[in-house]
Amino acid sequence: MRSGKNNLVGQHIAAARKRAGLTQEELAARLHVARQTVSNYESMRSQPDIQMLVQLADCLQVPVETLIYGEGAARCSGSTAGLAAFCRVLGIAVYLAGAVYGLRQGSGIQKVGESGVAYAFLLSEAAPIWAAALIFGTILLALGVILFRFGQSEEPGGEEPQN
Repeated sequence: MRSGKNNLVGQHIAAARKRAGLTQEELAARLHVARQTVSNYESMRSQPDIQMLVQLADCLQVPVETLIYGEGAARCSGSTAGLAAFCRVLGIAVYLAGAVYGLRQGSGIQKVGESGVAYAFLLSEAAPIWAAALIFGTILLALGVILFRFGQSEEPGGEEPQN
């Protein structure tokens, strides 16, 4: 994954480090790693894991999203960000509830022959529930993404909103 479009994390780390006024050596000392590790991240020879991204963000005093997506990416207006997060959580909840309810509706005891019973699963009972959950959950997740992006574009120039 060394293509420039897919791996800009190193460039974002370097930019944030320079904005913080730190050398690679100083950042490495704060992270308790070798300077070569920071150099490898910035030159995209290796990528930090999520724990290291959190430590880098803390040392550079930027949100993790800035290291992943670049400056201004983490900015989303408060009301839109909250609604976007709510839509994403609700979408996932719809997926989960639909999966469980579909399993419950499709499962049960069925009469077999004259005197027998068996446990069975009827896909015809579960499929409509799963389909509805898939559709509504996807709509909610897409709405969350749209609201998040809308919230980012509300602030021209990537500046923080003034209170």
